Amino acid sequence: MTSPSERIPLARARELAEDLRDRLSMACDRIVIAGSIRRGRETVKDIELLAIPLQRREVTRDLFGKEEEVFHCRLWRLLDLAVAKPGSALKKHPPINGRAAPWNGKKQRKLLWHDVPVDLFTATPSTWGSQLLIRTGPSDFSTRYVSLLKREGFRHAGGLILDGDGRQVEVYTEREAFAVIGWHWRQPSERLSDAAREVACAV
Repeated sequence: MTSPSERIPLARARELAEDLRDRLSMACDRIVIAGSIRRGRETVKDIELLAIPLQRREVTRDLFGKEEEVFHCRLWRLLDLAVAKPGSALKKHPPINGRAAPWNGKKQRKLLWHDVPVDLFTATPSTWGSQLLIRTGPSDFSTRYVSLLKREGFRHAGGLILDGDGRQVEVYTEREAFAVIGWHWRQPSERLSDAAREVACAV
């Protein structure tokens, strides 16, 4: 596995990310590369993907004959099968600081793809814009975005943007996510960390 201090050249990281994205696309309505690869950093430490998984609908009945709809995530099913296959290049991420890496939740899984760490996040169509902004980063850019949401009277909870009355603000595109707080659109390569922005301003 790539160590926390080890970074991968962008070209190699993008090649791996595109390969994994394409292999997982059959189980997704939409899946894109996010993180530092999308920002075009010269070297990266991991791969980040954001997906809208396809769902398989199943109708079940309880003991009293009442029908209940159950939706199964095809993406999680595909990953479960892939990591169970002997010799697979896709593996579960080992524990982090003695704690199991995310796997059993509904919104995130941590993986290894050819020994490179992968963060796989999920969204819905109505949360896609804000989630793509946040998952593209960098981290302090995303943190600043969430802080400004709060200042403008919104909350970011469970991947949703909520207004002051607790109603969801649907954000289908990144441009809509920027507009919620009055930010002008910035290309991923223009989204700088606080430290990088200070350097750029000083030059």
